[in-house]
Amino acid sequence: MAGGLAFAAVLNELTTPVYRSNVRVEVQREASRSPLTGAVTETPTPQSDNQALFTTAQIVTSRAPMAEVVSALERRGTIIGAGPRDARIFGVRFHRGARPPKTEAEKVDWLLAHVTVEPLRDTRLIRISVEAPEPVAAAAIANTVAESFVRYHLSQRSAADNSVAAYLRAQAEDVKKKIGELEDQTRGSSRPGLYSIEGRIQQLTATLAELNASYGKATTERFSVSSQLDRIRRLSRDPNIDPNEIPVRTEALDALRRDLMVSNTALVKAREIYGANHPKLALLQSENQALRRSLREEINNGVSGLESQRSIHVGREVSLQMAMGQAEDELRSLNDQALRYSAVEGELKSSRELYNLLMSRVHEAEITGQLTRPIVRIVEPASIEPRAVRPRKAINFAVSLLMGSLAGAGLAFVLESLRKTIRTPRDVEDALQLPVLGLIPKDAIR
Repeated sequence: MAGGLAFAAVLNELTTPVYRSNVRVEVQREASRSPLTGAVTETPTPQSDNQALFTTAQIVTSRAPMAEVVSALERRGTIIGAGPRDARIFGVRFHRGARPPKTEAEKVDWLLAHVTVEPLRDTRLIRISVEAPEPVAAAAIANTVAESFVRYHLSQRSAADNSVAAYLRAQAEDVKKKIGELEDQTRGSSRPGLYSIEGRIQQLTATLAELNASYGKATTERFSVSSQLDRIRRLSRDPNIDPNEIPVRTEALDALRRDLMVSNTALVKAREIYGANHPKLALLQSENQALRRSLREEINNGVSGLESQRSIHVGREVSLQMAMGQAEDELRSLNDQALRYSAVEGELKSSRELYNLLMSRVHEAEITGQLTRPIVRIVEPASIEPRAVRPRKAINFAVSLLMGSLAGAGLAFVLESLRKTIRTPRDVEDALQLPVLGLIPKDAIR
């Protein structure tokens, strides 16, 4: 037992004391938002919150933030891994602690081995614990780790905001270039404007309506002339033309029609008065036939005039058809141009709206990057703990006392089992190979 106590005393004296310092950091919730519209795209869940906290805890102990911690500690003059002075026991000097790390990689490895990050249950807090041989160093390292992580997280957010702003600006430049191309299409010298196209379409529509009306009128007139021409041709083939059935009305025909009617009337009266061979009757018949020949000639002239009119109407119809075809082709082309122009105008309008939206998001991202509020903050800085967490002297003494007691009892049993003293008649028979004749009671010896 005394050896165990001595071992515990030596162990407590030779063991390098370790001091622990804790820092509490809050990780606030940040909703995921669209970089273009700013709308929330993801609603955090308890599972995602836990994942975010554990991910943050892993980031704290990554090498990049730890390298910044090393630089910050060196700027402040804090020696990483420095232990207490060597101990002397009974005048003998004993080295305490390992050799302090020298290179940056060794210092980072030392920090990774002595820094523990643990999310606190049912909270958004993370506890950063640092164990070091000196209490001041432990508190300084813990505070530096927390401060460096806050700066690292803020720089990462700023870099992300800047990358988003750069991406949005690049997209805005592409949209601006597209707007320039569309404006060139709408402002081309050889390209009429949409209003002029619509005005020309209205003019062509009115012209087409007039041409259709003229074409309908020309067709009606041609049908009327053709009908008169057919009737007068049928009359011209009749040897006894009835003057009242002649469809053509001209001054010459009207005069011949009146003269013929008068001649017919005089001829009828002469036939009642004179004989068949009377010279007066023969003269009237001769005059009547002359009038009929003149009437037939005038009818033929009318036929020629009607044919000329019909040819004129046919030619007019053809010219009107050609004019309507050209107008329809031009109208179709203008409608196509108007559709393309409208499509370009619509695309130009939407591109301008998109460009304005992108630029507003760029300015917002730049301003937000400058005014970024950290979502990681220190809620409880580290304090200097004067009491070491290791070695635990009381526990070491208790364990050593228990182990010494157990070792002493075990040694006693072993020594007892190894002792050669004769204590029983059986031992006499085994040792001397002789029988036992008797026993002297212990009380009789007294």
